[in-house]
Amino acid sequence: MLPRLISYSLLLFPLALSAQSSLTLNGLVRDAAGAPIPAAVLSLQPSGLSATTNGEGQFSFASLTPGDYLLTVTATGFVPHQETLALASSLPNLALRLHTMRTSVEISERMDDFLAAHSVSVTKSPQQLLDLPYAVQVLPKALLEDRQVQELRDLYRNISGVTDSPYSAMTFRGFTQREILFNGVRGNPYGSLDSGIDDAGFSTSQGRLTNIEFVEVLKGPAAVLFGAGEPGGVISFVTRKPRANHAAELSFRTGSFSQKGGHGELTGPISRKHNLFYRAAWYQEDRRTFRYNSRNENSHAAAALSWRPGPATSLGFEYEYIDQLLPAYRLRGIPVNSGGAWLAAREWNSSEPGDFSALQSRIFQTRLDHAFTPTLRLDATFRFLNFDRPERYHEPRGINPDGRTMRREFRDQYRANDDFSLTLNTYQRLAPRGFFTHNLVYGFETVRQDWTGRYATARERSRGGPVPDLDMRTPLYTVFGPAPYALPAYTNQNVDSRRLGFFLQDQVELLPRLQ
Repeated sequence: MLPRLISYSLLLFPLALSAQSSLTLNGLVRDAAGAPIPAAVLSLQPSGLSATTNGEGQFSFASLTPGDYLLTVTATGFVPHQETLALASSLPNLALRLHTMRTSVEISERMDDFLAAHSVSVTKSPQQLLDLPYAVQVLPKALLEDRQVQELRDLYRNISGVTDSPYSAMTFRGFTQREILFNGVRGNPYGSLDSGIDDAGFSTSQGRLTNIEFVEVLKGPAAVLFGAGEPGGVISFVTRKPRANHAAELSFRTGSFSQKGGHGELTGPISRKHNLFYRAAWYQEDRRTFRYNSRNENSHAAAALSWRPGPATSLGFEYEYIDQLLPAYRLRGIPVNSGGAWLAAREWNSSEPGDFSALQSRIFQTRLDHAFTPTLRLDATFRFLNFDRPERYHEPRGINPDGRTMRREFRDQYRANDDFSLTLNTYQRLAPRGFFTHNLVYGFETVRQDWTGRYATARERSRGGPVPDLDMRTPLYTVFGPAPYALPAYTNQNVDSRRLGFFLQDQVELLPRLQ
């Protein structure tokens, strides 16, 4: 038995020596057009080694042992790349190609993971979150679908420091604000571009997450990149884009309070030869609430076209139509007495069945992305929206001395907007020899808003008006159509605002991991 054991040992010894032989991995990183990418960072696991490409896009890993490795490549402005390697001998040259990460949703790239590592919207340029000197949170599509979030206000519970606030607003780090971005630019279809709650900034529409791919949140002051705004931060909703492959999706939803809804979607290539892609979608939801007379009716149509004339250029077009009807939805709190006891049931509503808040919104957006070189890219976005927001409702004005009836007045209001915005963002990476690397982001934004408002009010009976009081315990609703009140002359208001801004940001890279 002993000679046989010795023979096995002698046989295995040279194999162990061979397994420890040193291997070298050489490679070249290029973009989709074949140009080298300098300063790309590569990591090799499980060895824990890292490398950075030189000016010709070359890299090298030495002193490797045979085995399986995971190679990860990241570069500013490019989609991260991973490749599994089985090393048995030295490789003379491993060729890797990275694809440009556009500041829109790439037709071949989907952000389906729960953990997002990049920002493409609120940072004005594609950036890795770890490289940013400010706080950015990304809520990817997988999270939105998992939580089945339908309304904007339901999304805020997933963002630290943000809570819901009345009139389509939010409380962001203690500051009330209502301006949000779509695709990184101004043009909110559920509310106005700017201004205060007393005029153009006022909105009672219900923001929806239909047609949203993912959400990005920049926390803290953002005036350097976005101009005048609230100090809480900026939220950008990125809409869905056409996909490179044919796909169809159909969903249905039902629930309490007679909820029913769903959506249908088609996407894919029109012509692969010409790199022309399309997307069409329809969303619908209707439901009641536990408040008297109140319900929600939402319809949303979306269409998009994407054209890629070359590997460095893309042109996209989007159109959306939103139709929202919220009958008796100007909801107020439940009235109480001085001791805090409720004077009405939780279903209480001062609005009549004929009251409503409505929205018809039409949005058009076109976007151009172009990469002049691997280190110089720009995107330009033009966005136009037009909406009408009529509403009629009964507003509670105080409890009568009997402690049982509520005084009310009737308000007839109409608001309309024509909003235009043009934004140009340029990203340039400069790496002078002997100096630090500079990641420059610069551009401009011009915004125009034409807003119109019209108001009329019918007073309560205690002030000589025609609007009857409402019993809070056993309310009797009688107004089922346009209120039969003789309204006084309407008050008209117009706001015509302009905004022009330029921005420049320089992110200095002292070392690949020190910025």
